[in-house]
Amino acid sequence: MAHQKKLLLFMTLIFIALNCSGKPLIPSEVIYTTDQLEFSPRDQKLIIDYMVQTIERSPFILGKNDQKTQGNWILGPLINDTDEHINTNYIMQSIRNQLIDNNIATFLSVTIKETDDLKAIQKKSGKAKAQYLLKGYMSNIRKYKKNVSFQIILQIVDLTVSEIVWTKTFIINKIFKIKDSHRFR
Repeated sequence: MAHQKKLLLFMTLIFIALNCSGKPLIPSEVIYTTDQLEFSPRDQKLIIDYMVQTIERSPFILGKNDQKTQGNWILGPLINDTDEHINTNYIMQSIRNQLIDNNIATFLSVTIKETDDLKAIQKKSGKAKAQYLLKGYMSNIRKYKKNVSFQIILQIVDLTVSEIVWTKTFIINKIFKIKDSHRFR
């Protein structure tokens, strides 16, 4: 009986430690009501915060003891396949900046194109030899002008073995609702 109590206490402490470290994690799907279905600064912030938090808390990062053992990273594109003009460079650069500021990754100053294959990316990294590529894809679905869903997928690719070592999907569902002030115009 005493052993079970100690085990329960130990498990509770681990649960608290894991869930109370830093900010609470944003859920992988966010639903909110709005009077604008277009992509907004609020959506950008949700994507950036969610992706940075999930990268920082991923087993891929937590399994690395030292930042220097992680190798150099390259920032790839966030391919915009939505029906809107969205500044995806801003999203990716903001994620990169937060990862640098939080000592999670070291990024090389290399420009790559959507069409570059993994060998071309490795070659562009030069003598510094990039090990990881952070890239993504973004799409949306509209439903009868009543709601829109944005789906963002990010991946970290180990360039040395062409393996996706981390991937995450984030979904924003926006439900259209006319504000009362717009009804009687």
